[in-house]
Amino acid sequence: MACRFVFGSIHNLNGLKDLSSQVVESPNLLWDDVLPYVREHHVVFAGKTLAIPLDCNVELLHYRRDIFTAQGWDVPQTWDQLLSLAKEANGMDMNGDGVPDFGFCMEARSNCLVLGASIMGMVAPYLQYLGLTQGVYFDPETILDPTGRQLLVDNPAFRHVLGVYQELVQVSQQAGLFGNTSAGTDDTGCSLDVSPQLGVSLPPGSFEVLDRKRNILKPCNKTLCRYATQVVDQSTGVTSSAGVPRSHSWVSAVNNFSPVAPAQAVFNLLSSLSAQDGSWDLILHPTLPFTPFRYVHFSDLDRWLGAGFDRQDITQFLNASLAAVTHPNIVTDLRLAGLSG
Repeated sequence: MACRFVFGSIHNLNGLKDLSSQVVESPNLLWDDVLPYVREHHVVFAGKTLAIPLDCNVELLHYRRDIFTAQGWDVPQTWDQLLSLAKEANGMDMNGDGVPDFGFCMEARSNCLVLGASIMGMVAPYLQYLGLTQGVYFDPETILDPTGRQLLVDNPAFRHVLGVYQELVQVSQQAGLFGNTSAGTDDTGCSLDVSPQLGVSLPPGSFEVLDRKRNILKPCNKTLCRYATQVVDQSTGVTSSAGVPRSHSWVSAVNNFSPVAPAQAVFNLLSSLSAQDGSWDLILHPTLPFTPFRYVHFSDLDRWLGAGFDRQDITQFLNASLAAVTHPNIVTDLRLAGLSG
């Protein structure tokens, strides 16, 4: 069991068994119930299904519905709008204990894998606006050109986002107005029980995108940002947004060098964890960070309510999660040989 960014290194050693036929034929897995992105990208590397999914963790924005209602605020559409609201909220007493609270909640530890995913989630709508094949790490047109910009880092989009991130860190702590966590709970303390009135939405987007050839930012419009969400209060009327699966999503795999019988036994075990019943046990567990990845996880609201989740909270969470993982401009993470975090 591992995060899926290790695919490249293990695949180069021929260490992962090709499960392409087994997952489709398995009566336990009900492969068609697994979301298309998970089936086609999440567990696939080099054209082969090399793993069995255990979750599909996506970057979401969590916010305090009660505070937003009281202040008359709208959910921010861009990271600049979010920063402005976070600064305004910073120092407010949001839980009535007489102690000023912070305006934002984010993972800021330099040694944490989530940090890089959070920054890439912020810069993604600037860099990718033509769909998954455009990518956010490399420019397909210049990746093999030694004189070109191989990495999409030295550009005004990345510089702007890093500036926003630095300012957000200054108003951030574990319990705040916002949170950029994703599942019911995680190790920062920002969880679904931070507030009894928790709003969940897609991450903020951007009103500008990077022109890669000219290395400048230019305004979004309906033609350029074909997958954008329209926002009527800006001169362009459009904002670009992208769902961002986070790179620490969990998968399980079978050792390619195992003998036939043990390999089949491992496959059967892992399939039972990923199957409908087994996966419900994982994602509804109060202390495990597993998240929905099957259609049934989003359609069977009674299972969530039976586990004690608030109806409005979990409905918003499921709607936002499904919108992210089915977004036509979804951003996938980086999986290369030698990548360890």
